[in-house]
Amino acid sequence: MRARSATKFTPMWQDLGTLRSQGVHTLAFLGGAAQGSFQRLASDFDTYYPPLRALLRDHSLSGIDLDIEETVDNASVVRLIDALRTDFGPSFLITFAPVAPELSGGRGLSGLNYDQLYRDRGPQISWFNTQFYCGWGSLSDTAGYDAIIRHGVVPAAKVVAGTVTNPANCGGYVDLPHLQSTIRSLTAKYPDFGGVDGWEYFNSLPGGTAAPWQWAQQVAPVVKG
Repeated sequence: MRARSATKFTPMWQDLGTLRSQGVHTLAFLGGAAQGSFQRLASDFDTYYPPLRALLRDHSLSGIDLDIEETVDNASVVRLIDALRTDFGPSFLITFAPVAPELSGGRGLSGLNYDQLYRDRGPQISWFNTQFYCGWGSLSDTAGYDAIIRHGVVPAAKVVAGTVTNPANCGGYVDLPHLQSTIRSLTAKYPDFGGVDGWEYFNSLPGGTAAPWQWAQQVAPVVKG
């Protein structure tokens, strides 16, 4: 993996090191729109897993977020989970980023059976960064999140509600006052509510690229109650 040694990434690795020194978890992200990552792991695991493992080790990352947006079978994903857990131990974070319907019994971008995946490896999955955006749901109200909990497989403690932080990023943007209202409702309904994540950080409103941290400043107190 060229990201391990390319000098253009040096400032990023340094910044991540600073975050870790402050107690912040830093996770790699695999997949998303970069299709082919999981199909390669499925077809030739012994070639493609070692450089992934090396990158995680070289930079002392806290975990990995698996965003599977290509057709892949459950068995290959279970193999990846097992290898990561064996190599990095019980404290290593293994998260997934399914679209919301995939956790409520519907279909999504991967073809995975998430119900079966959770039954097979639920204790090894730290949480789900669930996509309630891009046409796969919304946090304008609690309906999509409620459907996942009502489905009865994944508990609220492991369902992080994902939203877009700027309408330029994807469809489904919910402005902060409405988002805060939804979060308040979710924390009231589910005492073990898993939290909120935003896509993406760099241009998060209201601060935009000049002050993207303002989104988290305004969301975090609501999540904490």
